[in-house]
Amino acid sequence: MQLTFDIGNSRIKFGVFKDSKLIESGVVEKVSQLDDYASSWRAAGVSKGIYSSVGKPEVEKDLTNKLSFIQLMKLTHDTSLPIKLDYETPKTLGIDRIAVSVGGFSGNVDTMVIDAGSCITYDIVSRDGYYRGGAITPGIKMRLKAMHHFTARLPLLDDLVDVSFPSKSTGDCMQLGGVTSVEHEMKGFIAEFNKIYNNGRVLLTGGDTVYLAEGLKNHIFADNFLQLKGLNEILNYQSK
Repeated sequence: MQLTFDIGNSRIKFGVFKDSKLIESGVVEKVSQLDDYASSWRAAGVSKGIYSSVGKPEVEKDLTNKLSFIQLMKLTHDTSLPIKLDYETPKTLGIDRIAVSVGGFSGNVDTMVIDAGSCITYDIVSRDGYYRGGAITPGIKMRLKAMHHFTARLPLLDDLVDVSFPSKSTGDCMQLGGVTSVEHEMKGFIAEFNKIYNNGRVLLTGGDTVYLAEGLKNHIFADNFLQLKGLNEILNYQSK
């Protein structure tokens, strides 16, 4: 068994894999909350793992110390990958984009991965194993915060609920603009992808999948564990 960790801005997501199968996953806010998990992993004989990070050196140090009983590697731009990067500025390509792209890669079909987080990233991996680039746009919450920040009267929305068009309150209109505009944007990029790659597939992942999957269900497959799966595949690749 081996471990994967995604160190984000406010949470740490983890996965336990046996070969390529995810057998356990979870989310914690602090490394100290991994104590019980670490004890069970040690007892199970887990010997290696991998993590990606948005740039939290103290959290990375704490995680490394907590899991000193395993060989823990960090995903960097110098890590060997099971895909090739057809990208003009590979050192600027987000580590998270690399991980989800590897997670979505299939040698049988061209794939676009949509990661709906703080920003929305669109990443294409062709069936021959090349990362082909993509796009970055503001995420749902970023759009809503921008409407509040750059106007005098529009409120800052905390919670999202189901609304329909046309909406009859300012908050609902903003929310409709935030969520539904993203759905329309995604459908547009999916259409562009399908023009280039016939019979490709589209995978949706990320924290805002819960708001978007239903409206896109005829166009995508949702998978909330793509980043962890990608990290696992990268770790497996190191021993090949």
